Amino acid sequence: MAHEYKMSVMLQIQELLYHTLLLTICFGLLIAVIIQCFLNWRRKGILYKNAEKRQENANYDDFSKCTSSSCVRCQNYERLTLDLMERFVKYKDVKSDEGEQDLTRLQISIENSLKMLKNGEDKSQLGDETSLPSLQKPNVFFLRGLSANPWHDGGFDTETSVLEAALPTIKQEYRELLTEQNISENFEGWLENNVPSGMWNVFYLFNQGRRMEDNCSKCPKTVAILEALSVFMKGCAFGNAMFSVLEAGTHITEHYGPCNLRIRCHLGLHVPANCSLTVAHQSRQWQEGRCLLFDDSFLHEARHAGKDDKGPRVVLMMDFWHPDVTAAEKRALCHLFPSQ
Repeated sequence: MAHEYKMSVMLQIQELLYHTLLLTICFGLLIAVIIQCFLNWRRKGILYKNAEKRQENANYDDFSKCTSSSCVRCQNYERLTLDLMERFVKYKDVKSDEGEQDLTRLQISIENSLKMLKNGEDKSQLGDETSLPSLQKPNVFFLRGLSANPWHDGGFDTETSVLEAALPTIKQEYRELLTEQNISENFEGWLENNVPSGMWNVFYLFNQGRRMEDNCSKCPKTVAILEALSVFMKGCAFGNAMFSVLEAGTHITEHYGPCNLRIRCHLGLHVPANCSLTVAHQSRQWQEGRCLLFDDSFLHEARHAGKDDKGPRVVLMMDFWHPDVTAAEKRALCHLFPSQ
């Protein structure tokens, strides 16, 4: 009798343990489901916020992209940086054997860009504490540690003096480009960029670091002047030089350049009244025969609000290396972002 009672108690205990285990498992599953739902909700919230940021930034770029499928500024950010670190490591391994200078700053900048991409963070946060985060947003690459100033009024005095002294020569070669036929008829060499109003045409001498041989043959003296400038950004996809022509009524809307590695220079060739360049909400006017230098990684726009009978605004546009980029970094960047 006692034995049967003992067996009955043991069975009841086993049944109780069994039900307790089932309840524990069910409770654990419920907790897991709740946690997963919370994580999904949080993730969706982050993605929604990132989407809002991307849309906000995209609004700036609606009319700032060209139609070239190989344009470094217009390509997808992920595609440009996909194997960047792998190529950098290979480059660094080779160059370290050759005694190359320190590239730590460049490596940290690459790691930061890839980390942000992996985490789904918006590329507009590429700026650092030395920049104005809402105004400087390079959309391809940001090198940390460079001085961040929307306008550059000094530092290129030698180069600007050379360009301004060569104004008659440069203007003459520009005029000769117009003798064959009108720009609006899109004769060979001229390209029309997308703008919401008016017309913006360019004649590339260097396009994303590549020398445009046919175009350069039409302006040999201008090209020789450019190539003699040690700061001219040659051999890198971020470097350009062109004649830029804005017709009356043209507005190049706010946008950001691809990187903070360069300083963009405009030499005024023909500047009617009511033409302005705005960088980081600070507006200036071009002057004929004078250079205007700015960092195009800052939010910027251009406008020709003058009259048709006064002609287009014409500048020779070119890219200089940012003065804080070291020689070793320039060589590495030309390898990582070669001419397109």
